[in-house]
Amino acid sequence: MGSSEEHNSVSNAQDTGVTAVDDTAGETASDDPYGLYKKPKFWDSKRNRFLTFAAGFLLIVLAVALFYLRGPFGDASTPSITLMSPQPVSAASRDEIVIDVVLSELPEGNYPAASLSVEFDSSKLEFVGLKQGTMMTLGNVSANGEMHYDIPLWVADIAASNQRGVVNIMYLDISGGSHAYVADGFAKGQSDIVVRLVFRLRDSAIAGNQLNITVADACFATIGGAEDGSSLATSMKTLRAYPAMIIVKD
Repeated sequence: MGSSEEHNSVSNAQDTGVTAVDDTAGETASDDPYGLYKKPKFWDSKRNRFLTFAAGFLLIVLAVALFYLRGPFGDASTPSITLMSPQPVSAASRDEIVIDVVLSELPEGNYPAASLSVEFDSSKLEFVGLKQGTMMTLGNVSANGEMHYDIPLWVADIAASNQRGVVNIMYLDISGGSHAYVADGFAKGQSDIVVRLVFRLRDSAIAGNQLNITVADACFATIGGAEDGSSLATSMKTLRAYPAMIIVKD
């Protein structure tokens, strides 16, 4: 009698499409001769959902930490070139805005050529020109054999820069090395400003504008540096680059 009622109950459940669930703890598929046992899915467990979210969050945190540790162009030990942000500028001001271009270090070697490409919003900023930095190249040798160092002049096309919104500047030692950048002409905090970029606000700049000035490309080239990796270059990931921002205030 009991067996017949159990069979009818199962049949009714199957006929109506309703899945019968037994709440008995520890029940497995082998305890269910009628195939009514439904194995829980992984995602049905709150604990499993929590662990999955926690693992995903941890991966995101690690990725962000690695990005900031390595920087946009190589790891933290790689030399960097930084455009130094000025103090906020009044929208009414037409004074010169000077952006120092600072190098973090210069490894041993001779660097007879250097170039820098900087992008800016030419609709709100006018590129005025360049000013000398503090970083020095080899100079002339005195009569007693003493080496002198000079602050070199970089070259820029002002009209083309404002037309394109890109400042392309360069230094080239036409002597082939006797006036190259060298480590002895560099001192962190003293002789580390490569060059100074000079801008001015246009009439279209208004309070609240945040004007980014970014490094598109930078290079301090050694002879044969492209082959042996001794050049400092953003394209080779041997030089990191950091942008500046001009904040326009009332």
